[in-house]
Amino acid sequence: MNQWQFPGSRWWKFDFHTHTPASKEDFLGGKQELKAQVPPEFWLRKFMEKKIDCVAVTDHNSGEWIDKLKAKLKELEQEKPDWHLPLHLFPGVEISVSGGVHILAIFDPEKSGSDIERLLGAVGYDESCKETKNSVTEVIDVIAKQGGIAIPAHADEGKGLFKSPSLRQALENKNIYAVELCDENYEKPQLYTEKKAQWTEVRGSDTHNFQKGNFGKFTWIKMDNPSIEGLKLALIDGAPSVDRRMDISPNRHAEHVIEEITVKDAKHIGRGRPGKLKCRFSPFLNVIIGGRGSGKSTLLEFMRLALRREKEILDILKPESEKYFTVGADGLLLETSHLSLVYRKGETRYRLSWSAQAAPPSLEEETKSGWKAMEGDIRSLFPARIYSQKQIFALAQEPDALLDIIDEDSSVKDVEFERGCSDKKNDYKRLVQIGKELEEKIAQKDRYSSSLEVVSREIKKMEKSGHETVLQNYRQRRRQQSIMDDLETQWERMTTRLREAREEIGPSPLEEQPFSQHDDMLQAIVATNREWEEIDRQLGALIEKSQNIVSNWRRTKSKAKWMEALQDDIDKYAQ
Repeated sequence: MNQWQFPGSRWWKFDFHTHTPASKEDFLGGKQELKAQVPPEFWLRKFMEKKIDCVAVTDHNSGEWIDKLKAKLKELEQEKPDWHLPLHLFPGVEISVSGGVHILAIFDPEKSGSDIERLLGAVGYDESCKETKNSVTEVIDVIAKQGGIAIPAHADEGKGLFKSPSLRQALENKNIYAVELCDENYEKPQLYTEKKAQWTEVRGSDTHNFQKGNFGKFTWIKMDNPSIEGLKLALIDGAPSVDRRMDISPNRHAEHVIEEITVKDAKHIGRGRPGKLKCRFSPFLNVIIGGRGSGKSTLLEFMRLALRREKEILDILKPESEKYFTVGADGLLLETSHLSLVYRKGETRYRLSWSAQAAPPSLEEETKSGWKAMEGDIRSLFPARIYSQKQIFALAQEPDALLDIIDEDSSVKDVEFERGCSDKKNDYKRLVQIGKELEEKIAQKDRYSSSLEVVSREIKKMEKSGHETVLQNYRQRRRQQSIMDDLETQWERMTTRLREAREEIGPSPLEEQPFSQHDDMLQAIVATNREWEEIDRQLGALIEKSQNIVSNWRRTKSKAKWMEALQDDIDKYAQ
């Protein structure tokens, strides 16, 4: 699927400051052997891989590479290799101005390298001293006069305007309204603040090496199409049309969007030489402007019909709205009328059609091979809310109308909210009840505390009277008894497991008759079965042995002196 080229303004990734091998002294460190490895196609591809939309080619005091890049870009647009993406080149230059300040000059994509050379001559650039004879303000005025945009380069760094005595003059110049700022947290000079200057801040990569971290930096610029006029308007507009944040995309829009509607052969619309009326929409705000009777309401109601939502009109407005959905007579539709609406869900496009003759498919999906008919209920598959001016007026008469509309929307999940609210209320009641019970227990704290104090005193008295030793002996005996009881239980369980194992694997009686004619096999079976009988016999012996072990243990335990000590300690504890 091709990227949606919707009408109206959009945001473009704009790199305001770039260099090519024409920046002889500092591109790739000025090393000629490295520059030879960067042909125009390689240079263009690097920016396409970063998905930059617009690039200002601003070599140091040179426009040498501009025509090379434009020619190669034109070839790539014809060949369209796999990595190719649309790219707009803005011819420009970074001028070394008298006084040590660098100024970017950016021109329309239609300009060429010769235009840059003429600019350098007009500003008095002297190759021998590598700067202009003209001052900063004079250079800015010449750039503006020749149709370009002047932007102080890296104003907060070396060769920057903010660090130059020329700043005072520049602040008085009306032809400068944007500045390249590398550090957005940079504290601007006091003079800039005093003059209440509000230059639009932009960012460029100023790349001299594609491997450095600054390569790929850009500024979002809002324009209709990339042009010097669009760029100039955006920079003058400032914050609403310029965004330095690279971690967001201002072009994000709703997943569900009406892309366009086509009306063919209606009573007053879609007739004449073109044969149809196509109205394309932006994914953002759209406004249809026209005088009374120009078809604004008709277009809206035809969209309602294509979306199969004509029954959503309020009863009091239906008599007046019937004309938009009626064929012939007083209606605005003819027997040959055809409506087509393109509805976009994410990256997928659907075409919803309506015809008085119902000839074409009413629902189609766009595939790589074209439009393909599909089944489905248009009204449920393609949600939309359509309100005419009169509908809005009628709804305004009902205080709760807007809330009802919001509650009906699936994203609001009103039923789930009500259920969740009820659950929270029940939880609250339960917690309140627990709180009351805890409060009652807290209220009895004093009584429990006094009882605990009495018991503690009795315990201490018993400990002092010699009972502490009796208690310790008793607890030790009980722990020993518990260990022995656990062991005895474990031994009995082991005997039981041996008995269960014998029952599980004991050999079955051998039926010899089926093998009467196969002595060799019968002998092998008999021999193997005897081995299993031997295992069964051994298990029986083990079971008998384990039973004897437990019985012997019990006799030994009953005669042990420890039993007498246990009983003695128990008697003392009872006393």
